[in-house]
Amino acid sequence: MSDAPIPESLMFVIQAYPSLGEIIRFGYELTCEMNRIKPHLDLTRMELSPERATLKLKQGFPLLSKAEVMIPPDQFKETFRGIAHFVAERRVSLKPAILKITERLENEGPEVHSLALIYLNQVRKQDQEIELQRLWKNTDEIPVLDFLLRASLKPYGHAYGNALNSYLPSDGDLWLESLCPLCGSTPLLSYIEGEEGRRHLLCSWCDTSWDYTRLKCPYCQTSDQKDLTYFFLEDDEGKKEMDRISVCKRCKRYIKTLDLRKREGEQACDLHLDDLATLHLDLLAEREGYERMTRHILSF
Repeated sequence: MSDAPIPESLMFVIQAYPSLGEIIRFGYELTCEMNRIKPHLDLTRMELSPERATLKLKQGFPLLSKAEVMIPPDQFKETFRGIAHFVAERRVSLKPAILKITERLENEGPEVHSLALIYLNQVRKQDQEIELQRLWKNTDEIPVLDFLLRASLKPYGHAYGNALNSYLPSDGDLWLESLCPLCGSTPLLSYIEGEEGRRHLLCSWCDTSWDYTRLKCPYCQTSDQKDLTYFFLEDDEGKKEMDRISVCKRCKRYIKTLDLRKREGEQACDLHLDDLATLHLDLLAEREGYERMTRHILSF
């Protein structure tokens, strides 16, 4: 188990929703483990001038194309081994499947690095699943393998974000797309902050944030207000929670919207922990028939 104490925000949710306690604790420990890995990854070899960066953004291209992502095969193999061991020790129910997966990767192939490339080369979730099934015949193990690959790739995305973030201009009006300006990935969630209530999107891979209009679906780009609504929960006193689920009736997808204005004066927030702490909102949206475009790291 992680030595770090569970943050108060997560303990509050565990107490309010006991059935989510185990998965939230595991999610927090996995987040700590991924944060431990990130400083050891140095992926700063890209040559990019500020002028070239500005030109790419003006033309509607992210700074980093998937073809430019360089993840050393041997390094990724070790990262995957570490994540697999970590998860097997903390999620006993997954241990048999993880042992089969790691044994096959060691003895038969395919190379785990080639599996990781599926997630870099295929943008759509459906295409990722088809390609993974083609290379990995045992379909019963695919959900766990998918989870381990995504968890192992996450620290690399963050490392690229750190390496290239300084090339993003402070002028948010230069990039108004719904995909990440740094790596082109889909957003994980949105958040609102400041007196003006500006909306930002958070990248699902490299953790880059960028401005985005409030009244527009980041997935199908509709701004028709008849298609856009939101869900929220009320506390025991009937007060509305400020965090909410923004849903689109047209594409039947949702994105979680965290309102950071209610956290003003508190310790600096961690959006990934806040995502965990509002897991009950995801359950609400799924119950209503909406799909999260970018899978939560804990989905498998």
